[in-house]
Amino acid sequence: MMTGPLVGGIVAFGIVAGCLFRGLYLLHDIHHRVSKITPERDKVKEAYQKYLNERESSSS
Repeated sequence: MMTGPLVGGIVAFGIVAGCLFRGLYLLHDIHHRVSKITPERDKVKEAYQKYLNERESSSS
């Protein structure tokens, strides 16, 4: 099948763009799955524990 450079360029662009979008979709899917597995950090609890540790060490 012989086509001109315009059609070949459009097909090549479609292949490259399709691969990039598929890669981004897979990265998004992996991030979504990993975020479900890992526990979420509780910043308030961490700050409170840090406060208690500092208070305990400074009173000694």
